[in-house]
Amino acid sequence: MGKNKPSAIVAQIPQVQLGDWPTPVHPVDIDPKSGISPNIRLFVKREDISGRIYGGNKIRKLEVILAMAKRRWGDGRPQLLTIGAAGSHHVLATSLYGAQHNIDTHAVLTPQPMTNHVQTNLHWTHRLAASTWPCPWIPLVPWTGIRAWSAIRKHQQKSPLIIPAGGSSLEGVLGSMRLGLEIGQDIERGNIPMPDHIYVALGTGGTAAGLLLGARLAGVTSEIVAVRVVHRVWGHRHTVLRLAKTAARWLHRHEISPPSLAGLRVIHDHAGHGYGHPLGTTPSILDESLATEPTYTGKTLAACIRDLNADHTPRNVLFVHTANTRPPPPDILNAAVPPSLLALLRPTRTSP
Repeated sequence: MGKNKPSAIVAQIPQVQLGDWPTPVHPVDIDPKSGISPNIRLFVKREDISGRIYGGNKIRKLEVILAMAKRRWGDGRPQLLTIGAAGSHHVLATSLYGAQHNIDTHAVLTPQPMTNHVQTNLHWTHRLAASTWPCPWIPLVPWTGIRAWSAIRKHQQKSPLIIPAGGSSLEGVLGSMRLGLEIGQDIERGNIPMPDHIYVALGTGGTAAGLLLGARLAGVTSEIVAVRVVHRVWGHRHTVLRLAKTAARWLHRHEISPPSLAGLRVIHDHAGHGYGHPLGTTPSILDESLATEPTYTGKTLAACIRDLNADHTPRNVLFVHTANTRPPPPDILNAAVPPSLLALLRPTRTSP
């Protein structure tokens, strides 16, 4: 593999240490009542416990994003401006880990259907972010972002660094690429067999793009199945491939041969009523310690179960658990949250 060896690739990517790597991967005991054939072997990649305080797929992205932010800001305390829904994992994780590395996170927050998970994340974000800018109407996001950018620049005498939603920038994809490389190492070490399919949630596309690119670099031939959980305008095949190709060009500039990006499938019919709105009851086939949430992983697992029930051909399947399952501080919900932020929490509509 030469310069395409995982260690050689990772060595060229600036990063700060946030997570505990590699994340565990192990087989899942399937409930006999689930209807899934006993010929199917299901495995889970535990990205949910990637960080000791807060886990999930954002940690890999942030290891590169924060390193790049420190490098580009220069002297002083870096200021980041990003965007996400009220219960955004990206905004929360950026605020939390940014603060640990003397980086301030400012966030434009948009409405999201309220679940216990979302409410907890909003309280946590309010406590950690340097500033939050509620935007109750999506078309006003650019105006709210300009106001936030201007206020930060006026205070800091320097423009904040802009981080796209979900951390799906070049840096975020390079961070997520290590997920695919690590799965290759899991296979090489005999921790799991070569999967026929790898299921992952598709939001802003950075994780799916990095997984696809890293898996192909590592020689993993599995079909990458990205389950859309956001509006189709943002979550589609073109988004994933565009991000993956951007990172592939970065690899080429660093004398690393980019791989073929074939073998991507996007599932569109599990978004329900839209981002954050839960699906109906999904039969649980995972241990309670692997509980999913309704925004991303619940829909991804439901799509995986649907596929497995539809075709009982013997297969090895890997489910990437991307949502944090670390518990919040016990007093997090006791923090007072401004009414302007609480107003972003909207009623849910459950799909049948």
